[in-house]
Amino acid sequence: MQKWRAVLLGILGICVVLGVFIGMFLRKSGIGSIKISRLSIFEVVELICLVIVIICAIFDFLKIRKDKKKFGKLRNSITNLKAGRTRFGLIGITSVVIFELVIFGISPSVSMFIMFLMVVVPAFMFFYHNIQKNGVNENGIFFWGVFFLWKQVKGYIAKEPDQIDIVVIQKVGSNFDNKISLKIKIDEYGDVLRAFSEGVLVKEL
Repeated sequence: MQKWRAVLLGILGICVVLGVFIGMFLRKSGIGSIKISRLSIFEVVELICLVIVIICAIFDFLKIRKDKKKFGKLRNSITNLKAGRTRFGLIGITSVVIFELVIFGISPSVSMFIMFLMVVVPAFMFFYHNIQKNGVNENGIFFWGVFFLWKQVKGYIAKEPDQIDIVVIQKVGSNFDNKISLKIKIDEYGDVLRAFSEGVLVKEL
């Protein structure tokens, strides 16, 4: 597993564990029974988390739009060689959304509605990332809604007849190397390879 993914999973794991302990503390201490404007303390905490999720989604949405504008016109299209994993993730998220919707239908409550929205918002952003067109031009690479300048590309490995592996610098709290496998149309392979060889500070690994 790449280092940046391990760090991200570690952060998510810590958040889950903290959430469980906080929930147990609120329940055992009796604080969970306190109501604020007809909402339980649990629902208030959920609502705060939902607001944070929505704010993060808005920032992510605006960043994608900004990066697309900065990237400019797509010159050559590329696809994710590991698109199957992305589709698997999309199916998984869709399943969770349906599950939450069924639970809300069986036992409708404010808490379940908030939980449903907390799943729907990230699911929408995942889908929005997934429908972005991946491509290359003189400015850099636009991949899964993220714009990488050529100076962020540490290197590449050309693999015949239609594949290129690249290593990009991706920031998740700190800078980490991220390997991405790209699939290129046969008739555009030469143009894409030329774009990589001409990219600023890009070298073949």
